[in-house]
Amino acid sequence: MMISAMMAASLSLVSLQPAPPCDGFDIEITQTDGLVYDAADISDTIIHLRLRASDAELPTGCERLAVRLAIPDGTAAEPVLAGPSAQLEADWERADEIRRTGSTWRLQRDAVRRLVSGETLTLPFYRLAAGQFVPPGLYEHRLEVTSGDRLATIPVGSQVLPALRFEGSTSAGTHVINLGDIDTGAQGRSDFFFRTNTAVSVMVHSDNLGALVHERGAEFGAVSYTASVSGQVVDLTLAAGDTVDFPYRSSAVQSGSLEIDVPPAIHHYAGLYRDVITMSFIPY
Repeated sequence: MMISAMMAASLSLVSLQPAPPCDGFDIEITQTDGLVYDAADISDTIIHLRLRASDAELPTGCERLAVRLAIPDGTAAEPVLAGPSAQLEADWERADEIRRTGSTWRLQRDAVRRLVSGETLTLPFYRLAAGQFVPPGLYEHRLEVTSGDRLATIPVGSQVLPALRFEGSTSAGTHVINLGDIDTGAQGRSDFFFRTNTAVSVMVHSDNLGALVHERGAEFGAVSYTASVSGQVVDLTLAAGDTVDFPYRSSAVQSGSLEIDVPPAIHHYAGLYRDVITMSFIPY
């Protein structure tokens, strides 16, 4: 018996079309937060950037383009924001969507794909460490974003506010001056410590308008006294308080003092005499 078999093969050619060309695409980039910096804040300030493709539909070939970010005349290794007379130091905040390559940054391939597909990317970019007491003003630099043959340039920065922070023992906010026996007069002093980036106005207000009042009430006696702030006499009899100014010297820790002078208080009822002085510090 003879068994025969026949097999027919059909071959067809499929033409693979190349991806549409893409020389570049426009990217809209904005800074979403970190627009204000307060050196007295104990938390770091984070600057976020938002990126999106300007065109609604892009060819898939755009996914292969390199998207780079760079600081003209600067470096990604040590970014700084320049101000009127100083610099605000910025640390690059690492994110999955971007990596640093030498002096510039480059978006990762998946991040580019997401942009091309129409997704909006929001990523942390800079961390401004707390406690940089640079003078108030706008601190910024320019950031260039390139995608193929397209270039976008935006300012990235933060407005530094007038700031003041109490240091050391002053951080508690209150201090008791014990004057002891005031029959023959007494002096007392309280020191305070602070950091600031500008001049400071100090408003001084006395609850009893410059008098130590007996613990059982004014009808049992009151003793007038005087006060000065770092040698500047203040008028405690003013209901709205009196003001002294501290000129700006440096961003280092500064000190001041509240001095109390009580004249002899003879022929007064025995007991505890007290007053409360409130000092409000206003950087400007």
